[in-house]
Amino acid sequence: MGIMHYLLTFLIAFLSVAMHPARMVAAPGVNGDAKRNIVIPEVNSTFVISADKEGKTVTRIRHHLVTTYRATSAPATAKAYVFYDDTQNIDKAKAKGAKPVYTKATGSGIFFDDSRVCLLNIPIEEVGKDVEAVFDRTFNRPDFATISFLGSIYPIERYSLTYRMPVSLQGVIDVVGHNLPPQVKIDRGISADGKEYVVSVTATDLPEFKYEADAPPARRVYPYVQLTGFYTDVNQLYESLRSYTLASDPDPASVEAMARKVTSDCKNDSERIAAISDWVHDNIRYIAIEHGDLGNTPDHPSEVLRKRFGDCKGSASLIKAMLRTVGIDGRLVWIGSDNIADDWTETPLFSTGDHMIAAAILPGDSVVYLDGTVGMADCGLYLPSIQGKQTIIENGDTPMIHRVPVLPPSVNTDSIHIDYSIDGINGLRGSLTESISGFYKASLLNLLRGSDATKRDNILSRYIREQRRGFDVMEVKIENSSPCGGPSVLRAEVVDKKAVTRSAGKTYVALGLYPGIVSLVYDMNKRRQPVFLRGLYAIRRSATLYIPDGARPVSIPADFNIATPNFKASFICRLEGQKLTVALSLTVEKRMIPFDGLQEHNDAVRALAKVLSERIILESAG
Repeated sequence: MGIMHYLLTFLIAFLSVAMHPARMVAAPGVNGDAKRNIVIPEVNSTFVISADKEGKTVTRIRHHLVTTYRATSAPATAKAYVFYDDTQNIDKAKAKGAKPVYTKATGSGIFFDDSRVCLLNIPIEEVGKDVEAVFDRTFNRPDFATISFLGSIYPIERYSLTYRMPVSLQGVIDVVGHNLPPQVKIDRGISADGKEYVVSVTATDLPEFKYEADAPPARRVYPYVQLTGFYTDVNQLYESLRSYTLASDPDPASVEAMARKVTSDCKNDSERIAAISDWVHDNIRYIAIEHGDLGNTPDHPSEVLRKRFGDCKGSASLIKAMLRTVGIDGRLVWIGSDNIADDWTETPLFSTGDHMIAAAILPGDSVVYLDGTVGMADCGLYLPSIQGKQTIIENGDTPMIHRVPVLPPSVNTDSIHIDYSIDGINGLRGSLTESISGFYKASLLNLLRGSDATKRDNILSRYIREQRRGFDVMEVKIENSSPCGGPSVLRAEVVDKKAVTRSAGKTYVALGLYPGIVSLVYDMNKRRQPVFLRGLYAIRRSATLYIPDGARPVSIPADFNIATPNFKASFICRLEGQKLTVALSLTVEKRMIPFDGLQEHNDAVRALAKVLSERIILESAG
């Protein structure tokens, strides 16, 4: 599926290093103090929309963009840019002293796509003097060109965006704003000659686009406007989406043979679904290839099987075909990831989706979603990126509209327990057991799968250490390192060489229950954006300290509970004879932390971290 909505975030990261290949430094206008030198006094962006003879269908869009750049304190080089692909042409790219640079704009995780960026490196030699950049583009697939972000990698003083179209398109095509700050205004009207319907978007003082850690995807946080009305409703959009999937497979027999082989030992449909899902995850490598209409056209199932790789559409088509071979109603599913906040029924556009999966439809219209791109993951695990998302399920001429369930945090659990004893030389010595499920399990299994077998123990050891300094891991092993069958379990012998100190006849023990908790605090000094967490999850940490004979605790941490709109946590400490047990339970229940809630979140994390850092104090019982 199309990936154009990734490109804004891509460009922010791209410009920070691509213009300085020899050094990992910030480019002017992206990060660092240099960005304050360049501003954009004015942007004038005009889209001219053409219609067919009847005046109701958009046939082409021409875009004329004029941007001025100014250096405020020292000569500099500004970066002007527009995106394009095989559905649009760059007709002009011009600025004084600059030659266009045409380069790939392929996002992370994409093997190949037709997304490109046209760059102008504009020398600004005189401080305070405006330099102009001009781009002209033609969009040959207007229904693919629906989104315009309001902003740049530089601050903008005045912004003007105009859509001009035949008056016959009034009431058909509209402009809808998203994430718009108060200074953005949208006006609609008819031109003086009565021939054009005109939508004007104006703004002042737009801040620069800036990457921030764990920020929401671009379409959830940056202001943009969207052209709507290319499809009357989701049914008409489905007709267009489905048209890309109707080609017959030239070699269905090979798929049928593999499906029957994979499910030969299965006793029921649940086992067959799991077996097919696991086989595709384990044998079909995910390679994303987006190119023109190939961004919407699934490869033939037999070709995916033969090549042993495919993109999301290819793996979905193979899963569907294999399910149908063994008598299960397999179907294709169009879906948007969590990069996109829209629902299909509210915004019936190609840009509302960016992913394809498969579904098994069971009696009673029960739906089991199967994502072929997740690698080694339990059957039935829906990654956070698609949970809660509305789906279009293939259903003859009329689509089935459904929604992926939101799984509870307990599905993604990382639980560690360590039995500790005090070692006079090495601090604490213990036996560790770590149980992981959901995306924790999938992440580790896919990491192991993609690594050399000789590095397996090192990978497991690093996974266990989890920001623990002075922590040695030995005799590590993993149980259940395959999809399904419950959590994966890691076991190891550990030594924490820095956990015990002695002073004035007392022994101080730091159990280091969750050293990684400090990573949940966000720097508020320059942050402007909310936080979008990777998903809902549960962290469980516990440790038992066996107190040596002849010693007794004189200070232990108090129980603690805390809750915010996003997470809740509890800590307990229990003493039973010579055995002291501490336990932490932390559950993330909401992914989005609004900007005005970040301080409360940080305060809660710091309060919890303070409790977890308290040391246990022992002294001689005599």
